Amino acid sequence: MSGKNWDRVPIDAQSVDAPLSTAAIFLVVTVGSDKAALSTAASVLGALDDLVKNVGFRDLSGRLSCIAGIGAGLWNRLSPSRRPRELKPFAPMEGAAHSAPSTPGDLLFHIRAERPDMCFELARPP
Repeated sequence: MSGKNWDRVPIDAQSVDAPLSTAAIFLVVTVGSDKAALSTAASVLGALDDLVKNVGFRDLSGRLSCIAGIGAGLWNRLSPSRRPRELKPFAPMEGAAHSAPSTPGDLLFHIRAERPDMCFELARPP
């Protein structure tokens, strides 16, 4: 990966081949079945870019970024008529050295930065 990509402004989308960061959090969230929980989840997803900007702007060299993954079950609840054709519940995968379990969560947030405190600040509940 070129130095230019690594030195990006932290609000750009995460690159698939980005080098390891100093800190990362994988946050799995299960969204409740009531309307308020669904509304909160939609609100957080809609504001995620702004949240990352607000926390990351304090130290651009911290390179804070966050990617959100939406599970098939939650997608059906948020937007049942617009589900991507290939979106299906995640099936666990076993590899020779590593495995990828199927978790019960609805949202996966991959938060990464060069400073652990930035990851924790973004991950904390409002």
